[in-house]
Amino acid sequence: MKPLGLYVHIPFCVGRCAYCDFVSYPWQENKEDFGKFLFKELDLRIESACFEEKEVQSVYFGGGTPSLLKPSFFRSFLNTLRVRGILSPSPEVTLEVNPETITPGKLREWRAAGITRLSVGVQSFQSRYLIFLGRATSLKRIHEALEAIQKENWKNWNVDLIYGLPLQDFDTWQEDIEKVLRYAPPHVSIYSLTLEPWVPLASFFRRHRRLLPSFDAQAYLFRFAEKKLGDAGYLHYEVSNFALPGFECQHNLLYWRNGEYVGLGPSAWTHLGRKRQKNASSLRTYAKMLQSGRLPIVFEEEIVQDLKTLEDLALLLRTSRGVPVSLLSSSELRGFVQDLIKEGLLFTRGGYLYPSSLGYLLLHQILSELFARKRVSQDA
Repeated sequence: MKPLGLYVHIPFCVGRCAYCDFVSYPWQENKEDFGKFLFKELDLRIESACFEEKEVQSVYFGGGTPSLLKPSFFRSFLNTLRVRGILSPSPEVTLEVNPETITPGKLREWRAAGITRLSVGVQSFQSRYLIFLGRATSLKRIHEALEAIQKENWKNWNVDLIYGLPLQDFDTWQEDIEKVLRYAPPHVSIYSLTLEPWVPLASFFRRHRRLLPSFDAQAYLFRFAEKKLGDAGYLHYEVSNFALPGFECQHNLLYWRNGEYVGLGPSAWTHLGRKRQKNASSLRTYAKMLQSGRLPIVFEEEIVQDLKTLEDLALLLRTSRGVPVSLLSSSELRGFVQDLIKEGLLFTRGGYLYPSSLGYLLLHQILSELFARKRVSQDA
């Protein structure tokens, strides 16, 4: 059986964070009917044979704030996968949760429903940054939530943090990292503040750019976190992700290895074989297409071999697994990579290519240049 990932997008939030560019709607809107649309889409996907000879080894409930749904939804959804014979006997099942939705009772219900892993959106242990980011929670609730996770003896869970915030200095970032380590989650994700042009905080960024840490300052914050987490036993196994041995997120590893996955819900992506598909982002369009008996696919493309090879290279370069040097098929790419090695951004070991610590920080620019050079070589 071929491994498959399943992503389920729950597009509801109590309040929208000021930096978020994901598809989401107010929690009061259409929430009662949403579950039936996901089950309908799942049925249509099964009928389309996309699960044949495949086994769902990871399920990821993302959003939005999927922890707003009743635990009974997750139990019913996972039971449906089992009954249809497409779920692994021991899958990794991740639920994204916001601190304000976490209670001891909910933690027990989620576990009973089949959730095996939690991803907690903390983002900061500084009250002023929670307000700045538009987080619908308080510092008190964050600590209560993390203490509850510990007391309920959850084995597999993640904490998200953001760096590169306005006037963020070393002392506040050090405090955030030390507080995370005090709770000792098996997995930590660290992201730099990235703002798309249409999110509310983008206008603040344009007006007050000087308040944000310089690239050098952000690099220092990242490297400090990398060192502290490494000293505590965490493996830096992907650009933004650190895990104790054995607690790497299997679902995300599937993405970074360019594996196959099915996406359910508004705006979700699917990658099967050489095809990539995207669902309608509009909740209205998504529901209307399902009600008419159609999969809510609004975009589809065929992935040609050259593009697949380049995507394999780009995705693997994000991870500690590295990239086989054999993937660098063209002399143009080999020359570019040699320049990056000389600059200390990449290094080779045992026939594999890896990013250095500085290379991780500049990986977005490296990959953009990689794709640009590939396009130029194809057009020549």
